[in-house]
Amino acid sequence: MKYITLIKVVNIIMLFGCLMPMPYSYYQIMRWVVCIGFAAFAYTEYKAQKIYIAVPCIAIAILFNPIAPIHFTKPTWKPIDITIACLLIVWVAADILLTLKEGKEKTSTELKTK
Repeated sequence: MKYITLIKVVNIIMLFGCLMPMPYSYYQIMRWVVCIGFAAFAYTEYKAQKIYIAVPCIAIAILFNPIAPIHFTKPTWKPIDITIACLLIVWVAADILLTLKEGKEKTSTELKTK
C-alpha cells in the first residue's frame, strides 16, 4: 500500500503545481497522472470493498480524463485542483494515522502475550 501513498503524494504535487503558471504540456501530463492515479485508487478501494470511496475516485478520474477532456476555464479549474489536493492530503494523513494506530495495537498485543 506504500505505492498508493506515493501516488497520492505525486497527485498532490501535480495538482498544486497547477496553481503556478505552467505550459500547456504540464496540464496534459497532470491529467494523465491524476486520471491514472484515481483509477488506481478506485481499483484498490473497490478491492477493499470500500465502494463509497471508489465511486468518487472514478468520478475524479473521469473529470481529469485526458482522452476525452472536460474543458473548464482556468479560474474554474483552480478551486477543483485545490479541493482535490486538500482531500488527498487528508486521505494521506488518515492513512498514516491508521498505520500508526495499527502498529501501536500490534505492539501492545505482543507485549501482553509475553
